[in-house]
Amino acid sequence: MEHPLPEIYISQKLADTQHEVEKNKLIAEATKVKNPLQGWAAKRMHNLSIWMMDTGERLHERYHAPTCLPHLHQRSSHAR
Repeated sequence: MEHPLPEIYISQKLADTQHEVEKNKLIAEATKVKNPLQGWAAKRMHNLSIWMMDTGERLHERYHAPTCLPHLHQRSSHAR
C-alpha cells in the first residue's frame, strides 16, 4: 500500500509555488503603476523650490552690499 504523504507534500508545494508566482506578479504590476497625483505634486514642488531659490538669489544680489568693498582711509597709500 502506498503512503499518501508524498502526494500531499507535492500538492502543498505546488500550491505554495503558485502563491509565490501570483505574489511576484502583483508586486511587478504595483511597481509599474505610478500615482499621477504624486507625480504632479512632486513636479510642482520641485518647480516651486527652483523658483524660490532663484528669487532668493536675485533678492540677495539686489539688497545686499558687495562683500569686497575697498577700504580707503585718509592714511592709506591709495588715498594720496
